[in-house]
Amino acid sequence: MVANRYVTITAEQLEHALAKPDLTEPFDAHAVGLMAKRVLLGLEPGGWPAATVKRGARVVAAEENYGLLGDGAEEVTLGSEHTRWVDSRHLLRTQTTSLIPLALQTAAARYG
Repeated sequence: MVANRYVTITAEQLEHALAKPDLTEPFDAHAVGLMAKRVLLGLEPGGWPAATVKRGARVVAAEENYGLLGDGAEEVTLGSEHTRWVDSRHLLRTQTTSLIPLALQTAAARYG
């Protein structure tokens, strides 16, 4: 038997998931945040421009999380085993890289 690939979570499950902290916020609360902080603090002394930290929504469109990054509809991580679907088009953000396409589009509009 093959399970439904896109099972949505309940409102209670969504509330529970959103109550959990984003491990990069605040920077000093978790090892992931501490690592990010050290990387960011090391950029300018290394000759790189100052970083701008972008925080995104925790519920995003599937297109933002997967499509704009080049993942196809057959991508295994789209299944409910790996992705927490809120509805047929939105999910709990699974990766901060989902913020990159919008950041690049914004930069291109500003500086392009």
